Amino acid sequence: MKLIPPLLTLLLSVGLLHGTDKSTASLEQAAVPEDVNEAVRSFLIGAITIDEDLVRNVALPHPQLSVLLSGSPLPKALLETMKKQFATMPCLPVKVGDRIKLPHGKSIEVTKEMVNADRGMFRPVMGGEPAPFPIIVVRTNGQWRVDAESVIAARLASKL
Repeated sequence: MKLIPPLLTLLLSVGLLHGTDKSTASLEQAAVPEDVNEAVRSFLIGAITIDEDLVRNVALPHPQLSVLLSGSPLPKALLETMKKQFATMPCLPVKVGDRIKLPHGKSIEVTKEMVNADRGMFRPVMGGEPAPFPIIVVRTNGQWRVDAESVIAARLASKL
């Protein structure tokens, strides 16, 4: 029986596949609106607890969203620890001009089409360090929701 839930596997695999160049991001960046932080936190908590309703509530619709909801849950003690950490976890914004690392030593520069008033890329801060990958959040109907496309792609790639 698999004890590592899909999001924990995902966090590990995405960290190896994607990242943000740390030279362009710092912990002193501009504050992130609380509703953005809440969308990212809820998405991560929903994924580690395999809470389909929570994930679907904060993520944009996607036909393969269930990929993030498969697997066995974490042991209860570890799950509670992670939920507490995620509940207060801040996010750092990725700004226009930052570079995002891609697989095979490639990178892309963040453009205004990628980050604007209705679309952002945010790096959760875990253990005092920004995550090596951004989570994309999009404002739809006044609500921030996670665009899970890249997260799903990374999860599927980790299964190869």
